[in-house]
Formats: sequence, C-alpha cells, structure tokens
Amino acid sequence: MEACEYMNGHSYIKEYLAPGHGLLSPALHCPYQDNRRHQDQATRERNRAGASLAGREAELAAAGDSNLSGSANQCRLIESLSEHLNESNTPETNKIKPSGILTRISIRSNPGQPAGFSLLECLISLSLSLLILASALEVSVQARRVFVKLREAQEKDLGLAVALEKMREDLETAGAGIPKLLSGTGLSPIQLNGQTLTIFSAGGKTRLLADISSGQSFLLVEVNAALSSILKKGRAVYLTDGNSGILTYIISVSGNSLGISPALNTGFEAARTEVIVLEKIELYLDRQQKILRRKVNNTTGQPLAEEVAGFTASYLPEQNLASIILCIESGGKVNEYELVFYPKNLRRL
Repeated sequence: MEACEYMNGHSYIKEYLAPGHGLLSPALHCPYQDNRRHQDQATRERNRAGASLAGREAELAAAGDSNLSGSANQCRLIESLSEHLNESNTPETNKIKPSGILTRISIRSNPGQPAGFSLLECLISLSLSLLILASALEVSVQARRVFVKLREAQEKDLGLAVALEKMREDLETAGAGIPKLLSGTGLSPIQLNGQTLTIFSAGGKTRLLADISSGQSFLLVEVNAALSSILKKGRAVYLTDGNSGILTYIISVSGNSLGISPALNTGFEAARTEVIVLEKIELYLDRQQKILRRKVNNTTGQPLAEEVAGFTASYLPEQNLASIILCIESGGKVNEYELVFYPKNLRRL
C-alpha cells in the first residue's frame, strides 16, 4: 500500500493504491515522488552553475583583465550566478506535475479566512425559521378548528338522521294490530297533547275469563307466556266487543287479575270481548335541556336528538297524513327539518 500526502503547501487527499488489483498501471507515479525528483534535479543544476561560475572566474583571472576592479569582478560574478539560478529555478523545474488519472486534489481553504456564519447571518436565519414555524403552527391550529367544526356538524347531522328514521318507524307502527275503532272509544292511534306526540299499537292480545259489569275496576284475563312479560303496571289496555270500546290502564297485577284505572263505565261479555295490551310511545321536547326524548310505555324518556330548539307534530285524519317539524341549533343558526308520513295502518280504522 502506498500513500501520497502533503506537498508544496497544499493538501493532497490520500490516494491508496493497491498494486495487483488492477486499479493502476505501473506507468502511473505518486505526485510526491515526482516533486522530489524535480528538486534533486534543481540541486544538481545549482551545483553545476556554481562550478561554471568558478571556471568563469578563473578564466577572467587568466585573461588578466586588469581594467576591472575587484568590486566590478564581484558584481559580474553575482549577475552570472543570478542568471544561472533563474534558469535552474524555472516554473518547469519547480512545478509539481502529478501523474496518474485517478489522483484527486483537495485544496484547503485559506487558514486566515474566518470559517462558518457570522452572528448577523445566524440571527437572520433564526428569525426566518421562527417566522416559518409560527406560520405553520397557525395554519395547523386553524385547520384543526375547521376539522373539529366539520366533525361536530357531521355528528349532528348523523344523529338527526337517526332520530328522524326512528320517528318514521314509530309512525309506521301506529294502529298496527288494533281493530276498527268506534267513535267515542277514547282511543286514537296518534294523539297530540300540546307538544307531546303519543303513538299506540298492539303489543299483545288475550281474552276475558269472566264478564265485566259497569263500574268494575279489575279484569280477570287469560295469561300466557307471551303476555306475562308485558302485563305490567302502567301498560295501556283496550277492550272492545265490536260494538263499543274503552281505553284503560293497569295499576296492579296479581296473577290473572288486573287492577285498572279508570273503572269501566260499561259492561262486556267475556265471549265477545277482546283484550288488547297496547304499546305506547311518547315523543316530547325537554325544553330545559333542549333534548327530544322518546318514552316507551312507563319507562323514562331516552334522548333521541340534542340541540332541539323546537318540536311540532300534527295529524290530519281526513288525509291520513302525519308531520313532524324539528328545529335544530347549529353554529349559531336554527335549521328546520320536516318529516311527512302516511300511516298505512290507520287508513282502515
């Protein structure tokens, strides 16, 4: 392994040559070796110049040039010496001629010149970096705010769509399983009481075990496995014999005896009377919390929609059309949504 290093005030990058690996041919040489050879040649030429001057001085002395003083002879000798030295120190002699096509030269910077950035340049670059960083953070914060608002709006729209779909399903079940209603029975599958919408449908059916007299406040009914889970306090019961009907509510359950309120104002025969346990759904607005709630039978009202500023329901028996209008607060504005539905179970009642 050979290494060519520092030469003539410049720094040559080390070039490691590996003979035998086919990297360089034998004709290529190291720059250091070439420069040393040139220096040796210059030294030999100086020596020859000195010898030539000595011979010249001898010739002048032999010629007997008496016209020249000692100081003049010295000046001529010095001039001759300078000419020989200049010839021996030509650029071709001292010039470094690196050989080899793979030799790489790396010139170091002037040691007297300051390296790196000045304080002013560092402050300017730091200020620009902080400005760019602050702008990026501001854009990121604004983008996050917009994203949060869009997500909240999307969640509200999704919740509202679910609420409207649930109300549509409730209206679709209105009057399901209830026979033809008679005037004066006190039962309408869709009832409006202020801002409360009540929907009735049949949850189960049974029959009487004994006749009922007017003013009676209890019923003896046949109880099966399907009815045992729905015969509970607070459930609505509708009794009809095809000629008349009455709506009442269960206040107590003891075996197959049901305590009812209000008491019946007419009598019913057990053989001709049908007892229908009703499913009751109530939709109403909790104005204090601005929540639309859905209540099933005697349970507590569950949230159906939030940020509700208004709730209006209506039913037109002649056209058999039910409509619900919801006013939803969003982004400081109030948006109105309307649901119009045709209850197909009520067209025959």
